[in-house]
Amino acid sequence: CLQVLSESPDALDLFSSFRGKVTMGDQKHVSEINLDRAMLVACDLSLSHLLASRRPIHPRTVDVRNHFLGIVRAAEKSGA
Repeated sequence: CLQVLSESPDALDLFSSFRGKVTMGDQKHVSEINLDRAMLVACDLSLSHLLASRRPIHPRTVDVRNHFLGIVRAAEKSGA
């Protein structure tokens, strides 16, 4: 997921907007970021990019996306 995401100009803009802007005062905000949900979004963006550009999709890319989807859904059910 991340390799394809890093090739996407939109994703690069998204990541570059945060580069160098997180300070020690932001520790509480950073600790609240849901990394599982972030990975799911990154995989969704990667898959969208691959589909739009009609490129092949490796089965593991879909497996990774489904893995994080399961984690996020389980967390939502448990109220986390």
